[in-house]
Amino acid sequence: MKIEKFWNQAFLAALARLPAGEAKKEADTATELCIAFWRENRMNWAPLSIKRWQEQDVTDVPKRYETMGTSRDGTAG
Repeated sequence: MKIEKFWNQAFLAALARLPAGEAKKEADTATELCIAFWRENRMNWAPLSIKRWQEQDVTDVPKRYETMGTSRDGTAG
């Protein structure tokens, strides 16, 4: 959800029970709290789910451990 849409929804929710000026302040506060929360927790994601190898995109296949650091011809580099 984009910030604009979040603020609009917070404003409309507050407007249902408050005068416009107070609803704006509440929407501003809610938006600031939401942004602060996601800034603090931006690295706290659920662990990545493991895809079955058949369902992986060809470009997402990781290098095999024993071949890391070697070129196609088997030389280091």
